[in-house]
Amino acid sequence: MRSAFVTFVALTLWAATLQGVVAIPLRAVVMDGTPSNVQKIKEATEIANKQVHNMQAVLNGPNPKAHPAVVKAFGTNANIPEIKANVEKLANGKIVVPSPEPAAGITQGATNVNDKKVTFGSAFFNSDAKTRAGTVLHEATHAIHGAVDHFDQHGNPHPQGTTFDRTKAQVGYKDSHMEQLKAQASHNMHHNADSYRVFGEECPEARELFERALEEEDLEIRSHLVRRAGAACAYRPKGKGKAAHHAATHATAQSKAEARFARKSAKKAAKAERAAKKAAKGPAPAPKAKKGGPRRGKHA
Repeated sequence: MRSAFVTFVALTLWAATLQGVVAIPLRAVVMDGTPSNVQKIKEATEIANKQVHNMQAVLNGPNPKAHPAVVKAFGTNANIPEIKANVEKLANGKIVVPSPEPAAGITQGATNVNDKKVTFGSAFFNSDAKTRAGTVLHEATHAIHGAVDHFDQHGNPHPQGTTFDRTKAQVGYKDSHMEQLKAQASHNMHHNADSYRVFGEECPEARELFERALEEEDLEIRSHLVRRAGAACAYRPKGKGKAAHHAATHATAQSKAEARFARKSAKKAAKAERAAKKAAKGPAPAPKAKKGGPRRGKHA
């Protein structure tokens, strides 16, 4: 009874939390063109939208500043109010793609700083869905809330459309100067477009797990899904150790929970299999009746 009550309370609290983050999804308005290209853009946008919802769940959880996904994307001194505001804009925003055909001179994607329209290059259409989703998120941050790619030597952002010496600029891409910028100016990383792409990639599928829990009738499985979603989304650090230590501790606890759940599932399946075999054999035969007749006397 207590387990069922705890599960009910957890579900209720999570429902209340997620009600506050439900929004019109991030949308891509795509003009007519090659159907397969249009489909690839829409598919990537759907994944990106799910990632945005997961970001919201993390940011609405306790102590999001210490969440490993936030630290990975923005550093240890992230400006949570600004990040949260920008993610809300993404959740309610849209990008306009004037043509679904690969644009010349562009690899993944680009956003026009004047009209905020987004175009994609040949590399985008040749990438897997997850990579395309990251590109959609990156370009959406440019188009919707003015995120940037370049920072000066002190970690201050170069606003879109301004002139600066690119040879001295730091680039916020995850495969460029992101780590250096996080160490130098974490408080400014909410301006960095690629940080939201990393946040989306690092952010766990917590919302999907919770929605599955709401639909699950088996209390044991439901409780397991809620615990997984809670651990992923409402990450709560233990003490004041480093985020990496917390992440490792969380991963260990999570793997143990997964193992316990797997063992229970295996036992349940084995029990069901034995019951099925027993039912297939039919009812047990009735015991044979003893033959009648006079009893034999005892030997002298």
